[in-house]
Amino acid sequence: MRLLLLLLLALAGCGAPPDVAPTSAPPLRRHEVAYFTGDSLTKAEGMRLAFSEFAMARGLDAETVGAFTGGDFPDNQHSAVSGVKIRSVRERAKLELGAGNPYPDVSLVFLMIGTNNVNDVGVAVPAAVAEYAETLDVIAGLAPNSRIFVTTLPPIKPGVQGAEQVDEYDAELPAAWDSFDARHEKPLVRWDMNRAIGPFDQELFVDSGHPNPGGWAKACADPAGLVPAIERLFSEP
Repeated sequence: MRLLLLLLLALAGCGAPPDVAPTSAPPLRRHEVAYFTGDSLTKAEGMRLAFSEFAMARGLDAETVGAFTGGDFPDNQHSAVSGVKIRSVRERAKLELGAGNPYPDVSLVFLMIGTNNVNDVGVAVPAAVAEYAETLDVIAGLAPNSRIFVTTLPPIKPGVQGAEQVDEYDAELPAAWDSFDARHEKPLVRWDMNRAIGPFDQELFVDSGHPNPGGWAKACADPAGLVPAIERLFSEP
């Protein structure tokens, strides 16, 4: 499965990019400390592997930090936990980021979270978005010099609990991101994974909501895919 994932990512442009960046590209910063947080979607190799391959191919001095490791590739640390909700991500950040905590020097934060909130019976999407917005503010306060990478969620299989709620949640996230950007010096780096992977296709998913290697490959191959978004994260001030 590891070899299949690497092959698919490479073919789709989600693996290592060219050794030399186009001359028109802005210069990339040379050192980053990345913190990946969220649930099983962040814990999966797809987004973290793309970051690792990008950094290695560019010769960047980048490292990841976190309470856990996962994946057969360099810098595989993360702090993502399967099944958690937004509040848990926020509370973990308070224990891990900022002065006096294990990871005081984080410069990049990758956040993908919300599925386990909105697919829970009785949880209103606006309440979940408000909690998400609060979490962004907390992370920015704990790591004020960091850039935060945010993304929509992949779709859930139609007819499964939470499918419509995830679509509604994804549609409301940009407003929360706009509000954050209006109040903070460093704007968010955004990626629309839901649009990149497209409507739910069982061939691209392990189950009803987790992309398989082919799903991640499609998301990366999109013109507004994962790798260009990661490059913006590195190159934008």
